[in-house]
Amino acid sequence: MEDDLRRVEYLLEDFDAIPRHGFHVYSDYSPEFRLEHSGRSAANIRYDHMLAEADRRWVGRKGMVAKDIQGLKVWIAGPDAVVRFKKMTEDGRSRNYPTQQEKDYDRGETFPELPPPAVRLTVGYFLDPTETQYIRTQIANRARTVRYGVPQ
Repeated sequence: MEDDLRRVEYLLEDFDAIPRHGFHVYSDYSPEFRLEHSGRSAANIRYDHMLAEADRRWVGRKGMVAKDIQGLKVWIAGPDAVVRFKKMTEDGRSRNYPTQQEKDYDRGETFPELPPPAVRLTVGYFLDPTETQYIRTQIANRARTVRYGVPQ
């Protein structure tokens, strides 16, 4: 995993800032509205804010290309990595039931739209059980997880 992170060292600050942004924007929603959201809705809203922040940071940045592959939204960081964003469990796994496409991504399977030598990374966030506190940003490559970022 250390080699994987060296390849994208220039993106590590963004990897930490993007999920935190999604969490903080959603945390600023009125409590009366957040109470109406299921856990799934809250995660989807945070995810949408993460993607918007990734766009703000990376659209037009040399070497960064956004792709939507049948609903799998990723960023290609030149030849170095392909990155997606997710809510994670403590051990760095995705919180949702993985689709076949997600399993293929995690295993590094070939997609015609993705560069084959690039490492596949999942950047996500881990929250406390009440989902009111951001514990940390995590980076995973096929279930090898690194805890990255400063707890808040």
